[in-house]
Amino acid sequence: MKLLHTSDWHLGRVLHEQSLLEDQHYILTRILDILKNEPHDGLLVAGDVYDRTLPSADAVSLLSWFLSSLKEFSDIPVIIIPGNHDSSRRLSYCSDILAASNLHIWGSIEDVGQPLILSAGDEKAAFFPIPFLDQGSFYIEEKPVRDHEAAMIEAMSRIDVRDTGDLPRICIAHCFVSNGSVSDSERSVVGGSASVSPDLFQPFDYAALGHLHRPQEAGERAAYSGSILKYSFSEYNDVKEVRSVEIEKGSLKVNPIPLLPRRDMVRLKGSFSSLLDSDKFSSYREDYIEAELTDSLLISNAMATLRKRFPWILSVKQQPPTVEERGEGEIDISDTKRSLEDDFNVFHQYLYGEEAAAEKKKLFLNLGKEGEKE
Repeated sequence: MKLLHTSDWHLGRVLHEQSLLEDQHYILTRILDILKNEPHDGLLVAGDVYDRTLPSADAVSLLSWFLSSLKEFSDIPVIIIPGNHDSSRRLSYCSDILAASNLHIWGSIEDVGQPLILSAGDEKAAFFPIPFLDQGSFYIEEKPVRDHEAAMIEAMSRIDVRDTGDLPRICIAHCFVSNGSVSDSERSVVGGSASVSPDLFQPFDYAALGHLHRPQEAGERAAYSGSILKYSFSEYNDVKEVRSVEIEKGSLKVNPIPLLPRRDMVRLKGSFSSLLDSDKFSSYREDYIEAELTDSLLISNAMATLRKRFPWILSVKQQPPTVEERGEGEIDISDTKRSLEDDFNVFHQYLYGEEAAAEKKKLFLNLGKEGEKE
């Protein structure tokens, strides 16, 4: 059986006040192209379909468009679980009716442990979807489980893989596995606990995981497909992907398929003038940019000026001068004889590491006199 594993779509995501809906539409179109050009027997979406528990109308419409577009050329089963960003109830709306169309949204805690047996030709496989388990998902001896790993252990205790005989067993879960590589765009602590052990997934032939945004292995037969787009600048070097998984009893083959975005995310570093004029930065005009300025002086309105060259710039960082560059800059508050000009000179030295030019000093003193008159 050949499955496509993806997760962490975060539909409706906004990055530095920039909506990513068009980028998400673009990348979902690429996933449709993969399924159209390389037929699979199932699609697994391991949580965080939406970016918020109450998604925008546009985000809901985008998911509807994707599923409708998929059904136009394929009747493969789709299994979706809610992640920690999703609302299980909202995502699972009409799930009983949708299941008749081979669309399985597995949001109920009560169904944890029940296998979902799906067929592809002569092949069958047993799927065990586990929605994100937050605090209080389970009660043990009438007390809520407060620890995420304990909740996952309770979920696993409800699964009896022997009931599925010799069928391949696939777990779909949304959690943070120990020692996973995190980025700035996901919540690093979920459900009140930092992580779960990868040993929990030993009974399965493959565990399709969601939550961590970097594609990575999470055990011998468990993996994160990662998010479909870069959702923070800490991921600028990452290559996003979906995972094509060919599975038989006792056999597993995984083929990562890169997802190339409509607009890449890059970090640029240099002086303000070089970013504005240097040819080496010209190829990044259409990318999402975080610029780090190396100038020793603070640049006013840097974002607005750089946007003339980089229309999709989202962030500008300016490194403050070091102590060595700006000098001590200490003001002796016990000195009652110090003047406004003295304070200005010390503060300017502290900010910029040099004495203010005569014209700037004159302007400041004139403004000070106007202020005293008012």
